[in-house]
Amino acid sequence: MSQRQSVALSAVELQTLENNLRARRGASVLVIGARCPMEAFQDDLRESAQRLGFQPEGDGRFIVSISPGGGAKLGWEPAKAPTHTIH
Repeated sequence: MSQRQSVALSAVELQTLENNLRARRGASVLVIGARCPMEAFQDDLRESAQRLGFQPEGDGRFIVSISPGGGAKLGWEPAKAPTHTIH
C-alpha cells in the first residue's frame, strides 16, 4: 500500500521553486551537458523539503500540487513496487 505525504508551501516557497524550474529549463537549452530540468528540479524539491523538516523515506518522487484557492503543497509519492505475474 502506498501512502502519500505532503507539507504546505508558502507563496514565497512556491515562487522560489517556480523560479528554480525556469532557471533549470533555461540551462538545459543553453548549457551543453546540463541535466534534464525535471531531474535537477527534484533536487530543488528535496532541498525545500529538508528545510521544511519533511524527509520522506524510500524510493519515490516529489510533486507540487496547487489547489484552486491558491494553496500549494509539496508532496511525496512513493514509487510503486513492481508487480510480478505468475505464468
